[in-house]
Amino acid sequence: TRLLFQMGTYTVQEFLEFFFRAAVDLPEGMTPETGVSLGLACLMTAAMPTAALGGWVSDRCLGGRRKAVVQGAALVMAAASVGAVAVPMDLTRMLGTLSVFGLGYGCFLAVDFALLLDVLPAREEAAKDVAVWGVAMTLPQMLATPVAGVLLDTFQRVGKERDGPGST
Repeated sequence: TRLLFQMGTYTVQEFLEFFFRAAVDLPEGMTPETGVSLGLACLMTAAMPTAALGGWVSDRCLGGRRKAVVQGAALVMAAASVGAVAVPMDLTRMLGTLSVFGLGYGCFLAVDFALLLDVLPAREEAAKDVAVWGVAMTLPQMLATPVAGVLLDTFQRVGKERDGPGST
């Protein structure tokens, strides 16, 4: 699941500039690059407190039931993602949506890591097992953009074929 989660994260992150250009009503003079930078700053700022809070809640309030916290965080991220494409976006709404996504993201990452440490089979093998998990976090960085590029090209080609000659 870590590989798929990270694949989704890096697929969206690498194409976020194009989304800002096409779907976000930016203020006059603001570039999509600046909008993405502001958005990622909001996301990471919102993620920091929920990373600490999510770990604390899963440890002390839920008796170590981390799965429920991870699932709740994933639902927050999914809701923000759907909202980003379902509602017309100006910069303020997009920054708010990315902040909500960040609330789920910080909690998800922290508690997911704690869950990993809980399920390690043997302390003596921990380094090897965490290294495999690390590969699942970094491999998508190399794969996401080319895979998403092929998908984007394919869907654009299909759309142009469906719309007929002369479509753009």
